[in-house]
This record gives sequence, C-alpha cells and structure tokens, in this order.
Amino acid sequence: MARAAFVWTSDGALRASPIPEGGARIGRGAEVEIRVDAQTVSRVQASVGLEGDHFVIENVSTTNPTKLNGVVVERRVPLSDGDEVQAGSLALIFHDLAAADRLSGPMCSHCSRENLATDTDCWYCGTSLVNAPTTILQRREVACRLVSAMGEHHDLLTDESLTVDDGGAPMVVRAGTDLPAGQPAIQVRNMEPRLVEAGDTLRVNGESASADQRLATGDRVDMGKASLLVIARVDPSA
Repeated sequence: MARAAFVWTSDGALRASPIPEGGARIGRGAEVEIRVDAQTVSRVQASVGLEGDHFVIENVSTTNPTKLNGVVVERRVPLSDGDEVQAGSLALIFHDLAAADRLSGPMCSHCSRENLATDTDCWYCGTSLVNAPTTILQRREVACRLVSAMGEHHDLLTDESLTVDDGGAPMVVRAGTDLPAGQPAIQVRNMEPRLVEAGDTLRVNGESASADQRLATGDRVDMGKASLLVIARVDPSA
C-alpha cells in the first residue's frame, strides 16, 4: 500500500510513480526507484521517505540542486500535499492521499446514509441531522485520487464513484447513490478503484476497457471529455 505518489509531465503526457513508505530515490539512472526520463535531472537527484506521519525530501545530487516550491533544498525538509519538487527543468507534484482522509459523519435516521462530519442536513433526503444517532468518528481513508493535466483532482473513498455529467465533465458520486445508467464510471470497492461501466467512451491507457477492470497508479483513464491519471492507495498486483 502506497499513500503517496509523484506526478509529472513527460512527452506531453502525465506520468505517476508511487512512493514506497520505505523510501525511494528520484533520478534518471537505472538504479533509482522513481525513474524520470529527463536529461536535466541527475542520475540520482533526491531521496524521499516517510518520517513519523509525514514524508520528507533530501537533495542527493552534488551538481544539480533540487528545489521545493522554488526554494533550494539544503537539508531534509517535509513535504505537503500539492508541493512542487523541481529537478532540473522537470517539475514533480507531490500527492499525499492521507492528507485528504476524512472523518466519518452522522448516519441519517431516515435513509441511513452516511453524511460528512460538517453536514447539518442529510445530503440525500434532506432530513435534519440534529437528532441523528451518535456516531463514533472514524478515519476514512482516501482510496483513489484522479488527477487532470490542469492539476485538478478528485478523491474517492470506498463505495464512492466518479462518472461524467451530461456535458462530459467528471463528477464524484457519494456512496449510496445510483450511478447514471450507461455512463462510464470508476468505483472504489474494498479500497480498490475499478471500472463499473466501460462503454465506447471509456479507455484505459489508450485501449478499450472492460467492466470490473482494476486500476493502478499511473493508469490514464479517458471518459467523456476528461482524461485522468490514477493514484491508487492499493496496488492491484499485490
């Protein structure tokens, strides 16, 4: 399981690589764990790893500085979700799915659907949550993040889905809601993102997709007008 990843653009296409919690090296050499194809990047550019509950990055190259949000990395420094790491002319965006984890919310006394911790009325039926049964707050992990070339992203918890609206734009569908009939969709089941509906308008890595196909970090999904890169917390091959 890898909760974080780097995303960058290469040859006009988004790329992604998960960051092992045991640490990884970034560079263009064959010996690194996160390999980027860019001549302006050192063979071993930087190292990243988990310390406590957050990731840190450290410059390794002696000739090529690594920058974090435009500032030269001179020592080991913490990374935050959305940070930009610059190596040569290459920009890598750090994504930490744990930063978007949520607390479970109250269950509606009328329709029994879960709400966000900040909701005052049920999102599904509109019933007031003032008298909702007391809920023990639990951490709900983001299982999947879908990133666009513009940097926008959509996070999904287990049983949540992402589909497209009538205009072809991506939209998140909460757990317990029926998906639009015939629309291509991605749904998280047991922490794994899978295709629910395939159809002619959905392709994975440029090829036709099949229903119930599992998705992994680095997969590119084209649906409607959206082209999205997958960051998955669970490796389907594990």
